[in-house]
Amino acid sequence: MTFARLLGILASTVALVSCANVSGTYKFDDAKQVGLVVGSITYESSSGEYGVTVVRANDVATESRPAVWVLKVGGSGIGGALSMHDNELKARGGTFAVELPSGNYLLKRWFIRQGPWTYAANRDIGIPFAVEAGKSTYLGNFHFDPNSEVVLKDEAARDLPVLRSRFSVLTSAPLALALSPGAIVEKIGGNYDTRLDLPAYVPVVVPVRK
Repeated sequence: MTFARLLGILASTVALVSCANVSGTYKFDDAKQVGLVVGSITYESSSGEYGVTVVRANDVATESRPAVWVLKVGGSGIGGALSMHDNELKARGGTFAVELPSGNYLLKRWFIRQGPWTYAANRDIGIPFAVEAGKSTYLGNFHFDPNSEVVLKDEAARDLPVLRSRFSVLTSAPLALALSPGAIVEKIGGNYDTRLDLPAYVPVVVPVRK
């Protein structure tokens, strides 16, 4: 998959697939076959939007443009509009809790958006996990280091108390761990490609003659 195609999928699926965190008072609906994926994203670089995309495992082989879900923190604007530091995590970044239909999934790619610049992993992550109806799955902590290399690690001891304080459903919902205790997976998604997204047009100012 080319980098341009990846960005096209990311852009299109923001409108097609909900990727916002659930509310703090969210409750499971017994009529819906959905679960939650939860975890944290932290980083050591400047402010921006940091995220990881997720696809259904079966769609990778059967769909030319599989549906993509986005787990993310921050915002793409550069500057101090959003607070970078999470006091409870004691790190730059934040937590996520996103509803997904039950099924088997793969972590696809990570990305960083800072203003017009987008940095995205140049290969698939490919780590599998499952979502079960009425349950939550802790994916771990995605940590972006200063060189834009990403480590996925178990930070359950730090993350879960914070997540439970923010999303009350996690205090009672059954929990599955996608990572073994203490697991660390380095350099997921490999290196990155860079793209500069310029405006579609440049306005031309014509002076008014008096």
